[in-house]
Amino acid sequence: MSSYLIVRCHARMGKLITPEQMRKLLKSKSLEELVEALSQTEYGPLLKQLKTVEADALYRLYTDVFRSRLEWFYRNAPEKFREFLVEYCRRFEVENIMQVLRRRVTGSPVDIGRLVRLSFLPMDYEALSKAPGVVECLNLLKENPVYEEASARSIALYKKYGALLPVEATLKKLYYTSFSKALKLLPRQDRGLMREVLAVQIDVENCFTSLAPLLYGYSRGLVKEMLIEVPGKIPLENFVKVVESSSPSEVLKFLAPYRGVVEAILKGKEEVAYAMSRRIIRKLFLNRWIEGFAELSYALTYMELFEDEWRDLCFITYAVGYNIPREQAANCLICG
Repeated sequence: MSSYLIVRCHARMGKLITPEQMRKLLKSKSLEELVEALSQTEYGPLLKQLKTVEADALYRLYTDVFRSRLEWFYRNAPEKFREFLVEYCRRFEVENIMQVLRRRVTGSPVDIGRLVRLSFLPMDYEALSKAPGVVECLNLLKENPVYEEASARSIALYKKYGALLPVEATLKKLYYTSFSKALKLLPRQDRGLMREVLAVQIDVENCFTSLAPLLYGYSRGLVKEMLIEVPGKIPLENFVKVVESSSPSEVLKFLAPYRGVVEAILKGKEEVAYAMSRRIIRKLFLNRWIEGFAELSYALTYMELFEDEWRDLCFITYAVGYNIPREQAANCLICG
């Protein structure tokens, strides 16, 4: 029953790191100080098992916790809700695939331990990581029925343009289309919230994509094909106008609902833009928190918040480890 999952989420919600705690963690002067502060949280017992305090080791620890939470969430979800979760979590699979592909471009080894691998989304990352190049990797991906069509298209695009951006856009289109179709699996009272979340995600992706010609000189024809056509809040024709635009002021007019996000992208601050977009989605969930106290929306809110926690902890760890100026880093926090 969904009520069991909701009750369990209520119990777990209070253990999440608060925004105030997250801002304090960012002020740590060293990784050792960060670990000391984190030892007072739910991460404490796991941190004691670390042999060395290094940013990469902490990243893997956070990712293991995040993965275990997602697995717990899936195990305790009602059967029909699990079908939705598979499609909702496919974005982690797409992120994993893109990480592998980027490594194939640079020729760097793939650290599979850094990926969010989920038992309910089986993928042979070992085989993908051993593929000698991008095309070979995409050919392997074609063996998975979910990615068969997208993989074939991605291979053609990569051979034509020699860039991963169109490949990433193709995989994301697949995800957003699947997410949209999966909304019908949710109870009626939960669909509205997730439809809003989907709309924001699509709009933000299209903001990043549509600005590619202006910022990076990408072909306008190619970028128009890369736009996600699943309806968001901004009409698709606005994004087409952005693709054709050469004026930042025009761009801001067409993408007015996301002005802050767009301004950050235009300034080359993509991490800030991403954090701002996550904050918009976080606010949607939190606004529904009390109203949906006994609905699956509450469980989905918990899932969203522990994902934000994971992303912020990873960012803070590298910010502290590499001594990134704290004022600059604070703008990239989601929870903060």
